[in-house]
Amino acid sequence: MPYRVQLGELNEQGIIDLLDANGIDPTEEEIAVQQRLIDDLNSGVVTIGPQTAALVGESGEAGEAIQEQLFERVWSIWPTSRILITSDDPVVPIGGPGHARDERAGFASAAIVIFPICPDRLLVMMRPDFASAHRIDGSFVCSLGPLLDHIDTFEVCREIAMHAHRWTFERPKKRLAVSLKVPNRTDVMEIDRNLQYNDPQNSQLLRFSSPTRWRNARSLPDWPVPQWWSRP
Repeated sequence: MPYRVQLGELNEQGIIDLLDANGIDPTEEEIAVQQRLIDDLNSGVVTIGPQTAALVGESGEAGEAIQEQLFERVWSIWPTSRILITSDDPVVPIGGPGHARDERAGFASAAIVIFPICPDRLLVMMRPDFASAHRIDGSFVCSLGPLLDHIDTFEVCREIAMHAHRWTFERPKKRLAVSLKVPNRTDVMEIDRNLQYNDPQNSQLLRFSSPTRWRNARSLPDWPVPQWWSRP
């Protein structure tokens, strides 16, 4: 994505300047080659990014940062109806009211992060201020019956399916996953270039965001499990 930001809007003069800066003769043929590359980059036909080894290292660094955010949260286990599914990306941030429903929340900003432990137990990791408002101190374990009923659990399953890359998993003979209707995945990252930013050097302020599957939905569902968003 940074390469697309840096190169995607280059015009002919910009291409010539770039070729000159790299010691390449800006012939008509070379300019045409570079213009095709930029067009393919903008359309997604061509992608440019770090090598695999660098990506592995960056993933490790990102994992450490996410781990810190999760450990700072207040953890509690919530019993569910025995229909809970999981997926190939089961750690699911849920922004909550005040956050855009069709935009993925970060692990620092999301009110809640969920992780399905087994078919009838859900790990719920709340942002500390959010947990305090709900009087949850971290030692709270829901063990006295199904705190999340069938409807609540269905909504959680829909959220897990929405966040999946491709696959969902459930107990044998269950058919809940195939009945869930979620839109196709959309672009991994979006760039908002229309931000007001007064800078004498003509710098541009960009906002990067990750849309969820709900970006392609005709209507946005409510946030899952109403009791999470109503304070006691």
